[in-house]
Amino acid sequence: MILLTGANGFVGRQVVRFLALQETPLKLVLRKGSQRPTDLRETDEVIEAPDLFQAEKAWWAEALTGIDTVIDLAWYAEPGHYLTSPRNLDCLNGTIEMAKACIETAVRRVVGIGTCAEYDLSQGMLRPDSTLDPQTLYAACKASTSTSTSAPTTARPSRPTPWPTAST
Repeated sequence: MILLTGANGFVGRQVVRFLALQETPLKLVLRKGSQRPTDLRETDEVIEAPDLFQAEKAWWAEALTGIDTVIDLAWYAEPGHYLTSPRNLDCLNGTIEMAKACIETAVRRVVGIGTCAEYDLSQGMLRPDSTLDPQTLYAACKASTSTSTSAPTTARPSRPTPWPTAST
């Protein structure tokens, strides 16, 4: 089963639509009071969280029961505010709490999404190995998420790292 965060976001809506067409069983974590995505099936599960980025590792561990893959697409992205908002630090901390729970509950695979703003944009065409050069709090927190969660863990040395390093 796949657990998905950010299902109502710009990218998340497309991912939900695609996975629903593939008949992939889904568990979505939605902000309390959010609208259920229209592409969900009756068999898909929804968990509501008052604030996804304030959820502690224990909450995540329970939410991750039976989960094989996490697709983490949630982040604060209010137009005109997100680049410099301190809320980015909450997103970073919340994502790290989720990562700890993923390791603890043996989630096999975690997919995250980055931003081109993490990179040195003066280099022209970006590649996954392009130099990082975040210029805003948003970009720095996104880059920190990637670098801090993609390193191999010593908690379970026989397992590969659950976090990919590629950003979009």
